[in-house]
Amino acid sequence: MTILFPMIHKKKLPHMLRTFTPEYTLEENCRRLPRRALKRYLFRSVIFSLFLIIPLCIFFQPWGYLSAILLPIELFFGYLAYKEAAWTINGGPSSADV
Repeated sequence: MTILFPMIHKKKLPHMLRTFTPEYTLEENCRRLPRRALKRYLFRSVIFSLFLIIPLCIFFQPWGYLSAILLPIELFFGYLAYKEAAWTINGGPSSADV
């Protein structure tokens, strides 16, 4: 939905979808991710910056330590990605799935 309406409030989204894309139905039965998925989201948000931060800390001491400021920022964005994620199952198996 962020591609169609990037700057719209969630409460107004169903009305906008009915207006501009009447053939699309918004599924309201999305489920949140389990708590155990949070570790994976945090790890994936930090892993690539670690490959940058560690060499900077080793080779550019003491100024390289400033690159560690990226860790809490990326952990925060990983947490936001976890909170935004959800899943749903639409329909049943089709003949192409068999």
